[in-house]
Amino acid sequence: MKPVKNIIKVIISFILIFLLTSCYNSKSDNAEVALLIKQKQEAEKLLIQANEEVNNLKDENFKLKLIKKELDQINTNENYYLYKKELSKYIEENINEIINDQQNQGATWVVTGIKFINPFEVHIYCEDGHDTMEANLVVFLEGNKIKIMEKNY
Repeated sequence: MKPVKNIIKVIISFILIFLLTSCYNSKSDNAEVALLIKQKQEAEKLLIQANEEVNNLKDENFKLKLIKKELDQINTNENYYLYKKELSKYIEENINEIINDQQNQGATWVVTGIKFINPFEVHIYCEDGHDTMEANLVVFLEGNKIKIMEKNY
């Protein structure tokens, strides 16, 4: 509110200057002219101060927006990290159902690596002690459950 008060002071000063200068005719004495000049200078100083305060507020607002953007990015990264962690856990715990290998029935698959292509596509590496396999999975969340939409071996 301080910049607003200063702006109001500047406006009032300009109004006073206008009124005072319009009241004087060409015969006004030097003291009155000097007073007007002083008031004008004070009004100009107030205007400069008000502009500086407005600029400082703009700078502060810009800095706060940058900080908010960084915090939002951190929050987004944290959520993505948790999503990847949960999805990795789901794949590791359910790899045998996901692979559903008809040739090696009874084999127990173990995940040896997971690479996230994007939030909805995962490349997995797994082995059963004899064979290795790679697969691309397309996944999505349905409510709070993970669904495998597509498998490419």
